[in-house]
Amino acid sequence: IKIIATGAVLTAGTNPSASEYTEEEIRAAVEEAANAGTFVTAHAHGVEGIKRAVRAGVRSIEHASYLDDEGIALMVKHGTWLVADIYNGDYIAEIGKRDGWPAEVLRKNDETTGTQRAGFQKAVRAGVRIAYGTDDATPATESLRLDLEGRGHEVLVVADGVDWPDAGRAVGEAVATGRAEVG
Repeated sequence: IKIIATGAVLTAGTNPSASEYTEEEIRAAVEEAANAGTFVTAHAHGVEGIKRAVRAGVRSIEHASYLDDEGIALMVKHGTWLVADIYNGDYIAEIGKRDGWPAEVLRKNDETTGTQRAGFQKAVRAGVRIAYGTDDATPATESLRLDLEGRGHEVLVVADGVDWPDAGRAVGEAVATGRAEVG
């Protein structure tokens, strides 16, 4: 189950920093999901929404554009996965400008892309569990193809010399792990 813990970049009229739920509301979703034998992931750009979701027990945070040191420490403490889909910012900037996307979307994308990447790099160095995601069902899904061509997460992780954690563990799947190597 994916909840929208904060506003969004691609949704008109929302503020990516603004929280959408209280910690108690998120915790209720996590508890009900557990009762049904599943888990919750959280779309969260804003730092307070990230922290609320982590403290409430979500399995992963998607985006984390404004992730700070306290949020990183909470994610490490709780074992929360980060799914940053960091190439989406470049894709939205390039395709959005080319195709005349709304100025509000392009502005929010410009405001979040650099901070998201900085937070992602800090999270990797701090030992946050990293999973891979594409933010499927958004116009930026095409970025998956570009990521797989080496223009996304893999490049940053290898450049930082960090082993790529097994994203399958984020959803409870047993798959082989390895290390991305140049070439």
